[in-house]
Amino acid sequence: MARLDAARRPELTSLLQSLRALDGLSEPSPGRFTRGHAAFLHFHASATGVVADLKAGDHWRRYPVDDPAGRRTLVRDARRVLAGRRTDLGGRPA
Repeated sequence: MARLDAARRPELTSLLQSLRALDGLSEPSPGRFTRGHAAFLHFHASATGVVADLKAGDHWRRYPVDDPAGRRTLVRDARRVLAGRRTDLGGRPA
C-alpha cells in the first residue's frame, strides 16, 4: 500500500488541521506525524480509499478517513493515545 501522495492531501485539509492542533505531535513532512522521535500517524492510498495508520503502544491501527465519521474517530483516538489510553479504540489492527 502506497503512502498518500501530495495530490491527494487537499482532500484531507480539515483533518490535517485537526491533527496539527493536537499537543505533543510534530509533522516532519506533510501528513506524517511523530510523537517525540517516534512515528505516530501517517496516511496511505488504498484501492478502497484513503486510510490512516495510528500507533497505539506497540501496534498500529488502521482508520478509513474518506468520510467525516472516520475522520472524527481518528482524531478522537489520536487524542486518547496521546493521553495514554489505548483501550476502546476504533480502527482495526494494521
